[in-house]
Amino acid sequence: MGNTSSDRAMGGHGDKTHRRDSRGTKDGDRPKILMDSPEDADIFHGEDIKAPLEKEEYLAWQQDLEADDKGLTVDRPTVFRWTGDGKEVFLSGSFNNWTNKIPLIRSQNNFVAIVDLPEGEHQYKFYVDGQWTHDPTEPVITNQLGTVNNLIQVKNTDFEVFDALMVDSQKCSDMSGERPSLNRPLR
Repeated sequence: MGNTSSDRAMGGHGDKTHRRDSRGTKDGDRPKILMDSPEDADIFHGEDIKAPLEKEEYLAWQQDLEADDKGLTVDRPTVFRWTGDGKEVFLSGSFNNWTNKIPLIRSQNNFVAIVDLPEGEHQYKFYVDGQWTHDPTEPVITNQLGTVNNLIQVKNTDFEVFDALMVDSQKCSDMSGERPSLNRPLR
């Protein structure tokens, strides 16, 4: 039949012979994995085996895949301008969850800030010399609380010309290494 306690006590010298493999375990024995051990928690994760450079490349590739899944969202430089009076002017809006005030820089007779915004509709307001205000010359919206905010629509189509120029510029710079030297005589 099977091993009895007397067979085990004799060190396994009964009818069956036991061989040990390179790990020191007997044939037929299961490897012991302590699942409650914090050291064994990552036993099945192959990431630790990868070289650091491969790991970085893999993570970058994974981020690219996630971006493709979500649809490519590109933040676009959006100009905000306050043309009214004021000594200090700030900007806040739905694009930063109204959590901080972005300073505008004085430029001639107005204040300007350029903020990278994703495509979509954004509400905003100016904080001029300690008072929240909107620009009456720009589009406005009244929210559920009755507060009047300015409204801006960022559209990727508004930037198609800039995107095309950037692609052309990159192509030109890539081909610049292929130009013949002007110092070489033509034959």
